[in-house]
Amino acid sequence: MENEARGLSGPSEVISALILAHLKFDDSNIKLHEGLHLEPMINHRGKMSVSAYRMSYRNAWKKWRRFTNANRPFVGILDFKIIDPNGKMEHDILLREVMTLLTAEHVRDLYYGRAPGELDLDEEQMVVATNLMCSFIEQEVNWGVHHFQLHTNFGSTEFNRIKCEYLENAVPRDYFCSHILYLFDQMECNPGQKVDLLVDEFLLKWLTGSPNANKRIIRYPVRKESVMPSHREFMLSHEDEAVRPWIESHLGEISRVCEVVGKNPRWDRFYEIDLEGNVRIIVDHPLKSDGLDWPIIELR
Repeated sequence: MENEARGLSGPSEVISALILAHLKFDDSNIKLHEGLHLEPMINHRGKMSVSAYRMSYRNAWKKWRRFTNANRPFVGILDFKIIDPNGKMEHDILLREVMTLLTAEHVRDLYYGRAPGELDLDEEQMVVATNLMCSFIEQEVNWGVHHFQLHTNFGSTEFNRIKCEYLENAVPRDYFCSHILYLFDQMECNPGQKVDLLVDEFLLKWLTGSPNANKRIIRYPVRKESVMPSHREFMLSHEDEAVRPWIESHLGEISRVCEVVGKNPRWDRFYEIDLEGNVRIIVDHPLKSDGLDWPIIELR
């Protein structure tokens, strides 16, 4: 089944539609444009829920999701897939379309919450602009500081030794937007360079996984816990204190979803609450033999 939602005007309306779908356990497609729809991953079925508490390399335990998301029992509760004319949305393909069909001003307008329908676009541009808005929504919904989101450095330096000012007050959509604005700046500085060549060079540096891989990710513009100098001027949240996470105005609605849907079912496998009401990670600390143990983790 498919819910027609082309009339949704901007990010707030789309987020509300996603919240309602999860609240009603309705996995019908949310159609936004011809060839573009969202698929709600209801009842913690999405990859954000599945991989919410995974472990990684032994010496990188401070960055383990098992640690950073320990006090977040509802991670992934609003997850969804973006399906565009190419299939499942991939950031590298979308990036190329944005650079070809939109402008830096369009991207800024979308970042600040303007609806694609307000931007005087043709049909082809409208699909790409709506897709980009959805990619921003995906970051704003699934990543953040709340107990239903994955931890991200964009807005929290809680687990960082270095407190980068560009990250402390960032919002999740800064991640993809800063890359795009950086590329538009490169295009302006090199007016004779073809878009495809510019994007190819960018992806060669930033894309993890081959272009044909099932899992490929554009890396964060962060090195040693700080935003890279090349991207700092494109962190729009740093220049404008009024920039806020889009999810903030929906916290009441989401609280209801958490009550109805319940915790990520994987949380109870990995954690328990101690007598003081704090979260205890069930698995031993990876460096226990060196005398280390998990720090006290307060439940959110």
